[in-house]
Amino acid sequence: MVRTSFRSVAPSIGLYPDPGELEALLETIAGVRAAVVGDFCLDWYFDIDSAASEPSIETGNPTWPVRSIRTSPGGAGNVAANLAALGACGVRCFGVVGPDPFAPVLLGHLREFGCDVSGMVTQLRGWTTPTYMKPLVDGVEQHRIDSGVFNELSSRTAALLLDALEGAVADIDVLVVNQQLSRGGVRSSALWSRLSVVAAAVRTVVLDSRDHADGPERAVRKLNEHEASMLARRLGLAAGADGSPAGVAAALAHRWSAAVAVTRGADGVIVAEPGDRSGEPVETPGIAADGPIDPVGAGDAFLASFAAALGAGIDATSAARLANLAASVTVRKLGTTGTASPDEIVRAASDVVYRYRPERAAAHPAGADLLAGSTIEIVTSFPNERSVTHVIFDHDGTISTLREGWESVMEPMMVTAILGRDGPGPEDGRAAEVRDAVREYIGRTTGVQTLVQMEGLRDLVRRFGLAPESQIRTAAGYKAVYNAELMEVVNRRTRTLERGELSVADVTMKGSVELLRRLAAAGRTLYLASGTDEE
Repeated sequence: MVRTSFRSVAPSIGLYPDPGELEALLETIAGVRAAVVGDFCLDWYFDIDSAASEPSIETGNPTWPVRSIRTSPGGAGNVAANLAALGACGVRCFGVVGPDPFAPVLLGHLREFGCDVSGMVTQLRGWTTPTYMKPLVDGVEQHRIDSGVFNELSSRTAALLLDALEGAVADIDVLVVNQQLSRGGVRSSALWSRLSVVAAAVRTVVLDSRDHADGPERAVRKLNEHEASMLARRLGLAAGADGSPAGVAAALAHRWSAAVAVTRGADGVIVAEPGDRSGEPVETPGIAADGPIDPVGAGDAFLASFAAALGAGIDATSAARLANLAASVTVRKLGTTGTASPDEIVRAASDVVYRYRPERAAAHPAGADLLAGSTIEIVTSFPNERSVTHVIFDHDGTISTLREGWESVMEPMMVTAILGRDGPGPEDGRAAEVRDAVREYIGRTTGVQTLVQMEGLRDLVRRFGLAPESQIRTAAGYKAVYNAELMEVVNRRTRTLERGELSVADVTMKGSVELLRRLAAAGRTLYLASGTDEE
């Protein structure tokens, strides 16, 4: 019998709100001896400035002038880099590179992180170091150029790789098996079968593989929601009545008799363990990002932190919560795969905002728990033994609608800031791209402080690079512009209210004034705690 229900973790309970608890866990990880075997890749970014483009004399096609070049480890290389950034002891790398210019760059990065690359094998024929070449035109990634897609692992290379790994397992606390490539990687039946034997000598094994149907026994598996759903169907697993992510995770954990972490991007992670070890799958909410994000490498950061914590003897749920924080750090690092250090993780935890079960409202409104005889949803039941004596209200959107429509003020203000006063006109494709980015950003950051939104605006202005430096304001400067434009709208409505053309009911949330009167009559103390700027 596979259990498919799950308990959802409250946003402020048990998710490392206590800095001391989190720091103690990170100190424990610092003693973990880790190894990574898999597909070591290189990410190569070309920042292209289209303003300097000119037609090629030979072809007539416009050139892509490169302003700067950046490289960083990718795939298993980024997993190793993240383990090293966390402070894991002597991270050892076991993978394959080719006799090409990419290999020294990749190996150099790994050495810079302090990784041991003595287990990296060079295959002289039929192998090119897997490299993702990413041209970014005016900050936007174009068609990627991939090398290494047609690699074929030789039996000799596989044997050398496994010999090196076998000689190191006695000094390893956790082994991460990271198969990133469906084509051109280290995955082969000969290597995979012997790898299972070698991995049996390691205390903790964590597998992140494009093919999760097999792999080392006892391996804890990390896979994303799409992979989990597809695999459960392919294996014919009963994943609960509704095929929910929790049901899928539980079914896979039962199938493999090992813990499973199913990552869900912005919606967090679900951890399921087999049998009666934990009872039900546990959901950890996603973490809201308050600015532009780049998800590339977030899975690597999650995998590294998750594996390091497991290697330190931490339970799978706590390990996933830590990994959730690490991934929230790297998604804020634009144009690179990125790593998360202990200090960065602690800072991220200090002001973390969790996206609490967003799919419930979006996909399952019929399953809402409603107050009897009403359409009011109960998120958390209130204890019967308690009585309310003080009530705190926000103002805008809770009581007043005077500032309703602020998005229609913020959007053109942000678009103008990004394009610059002499920037592209409405007919230019870049203007449409900026407008789409602004709308997405406003939708994602609704509810956060305006000053924080304006800090994100500064990031967008610099990312697009269309406004000259002289026109870029501070976050406070952008907020002042926005507030001035918004108050023009608010003041017009206020004057209309004062003239008697509108009533109080016209500019307040329905029922809010009556609610305030009833609470006051019942002797409750009422507070207004609004973020709206007032003298």
